[in-house]
Formats: sequence, structure tokens, C-alpha cells
Amino acid sequence: MRIINLGLPKTGTKSLKFALKTLGFIEGEKDDFPETPNRFYSFDWVHHVDHKELIKKYPDSVFLLTYRDPEKWYRSECKWSLLPHHLRIPWLLDQRTRLYGYPMPQGHKAEYIKRYEQYYRSTIDYFYLINKMIYLFEWREGDHKENWRQLCDVFKKPIPNIDFPHENKQKF
Repeated sequence: MRIINLGLPKTGTKSLKFALKTLGFIEGEKDDFPETPNRFYSFDWVHHVDHKELIKKYPDSVFLLTYRDPEKWYRSECKWSLLPHHLRIPWLLDQRTRLYGYPMPQGHKAEYIKRYEQYYRSTIDYFYLINKMIYLFEWREGDHKENWRQLCDVFKKPIPNIDFPHENKQKF
């Protein structure tokens, strides 16, 4: 089974990666995306790939869409964008400009959140239009049981008796 997460950065993509590993799934690598079957792909850059083409080419894939409360997502995006090494990566600034209209989120909250919500609406609408299932995974910080339930329901797996992984923790 090929599993592809179409979620945007700072929506729990890395936490999802560790959770899928815990459930026994094998992580795919960027250099084999998405050619190798029986792998999962949960990278912050997957949204750059045209999901319409992915659906056509890999119709048997399971598509996930990590989502986070827009206000919490925006705060995380603001803090993450100011990490010193992120300020020196041209492709990262270009990525934010393509996604949200500006290279940095500070001072552009309304536009960032508007485009964030548009991405999710248009992705879900497209899957609905073609009658293809996409599983929305709403990352709930600190709600380990609900996070596991959402994920385990999709794959018909028992809920592990451990906390749901929370990677890239930030304090505000």
C-alpha cells in the first residue's frame, strides 16, 4: 500500500511520519517518491507535486491530508520561519511565496491563513469531485488518544498504548 500525505508544512507531517512507523509502515525516501509501492510519504514538500497527477498515476494509494487549527498553524509557521538556517534557504522562501503569497508570514497573517484554508478546501473538493477518498488527519496537540484513533481507523490497526508522537515541538 502506498500512503501519501498531502498536508502542508507545520501541520504534523513529521509526527505523522513517526506514527506511521510505529504502526509498522515503511517510510519512502524523497529520491524514490512515489515510485516505490508499500511505502508512506509524509514530507513537507509533497504538496509541490500535482496531486491530480498522483491520483491518476497511483489510484490505489491511500491519501492523507494533515491539518491543524489555522491560528496554531500560523503561530508555528511564524516561529519556524525565523530559524536562522531557514532565512538563508532560497527555495524555502520561494516555496512560501508560491503557497502563501509572501516569503515570510510575519505581517501577512490574513493572507497566509486565507491561502492555507483555500489549499485544504480545494484539495478536499477535488477528491470529492472525482469520488476519491482522502483522509483528513486533524492534528490535535496533546490529544494522544484522538490522534491515534483518527490514524488507526484509516488503516484498521489497534491503537498503540503509547503517546502519539509529537515532533518539532515549539513553545510560544
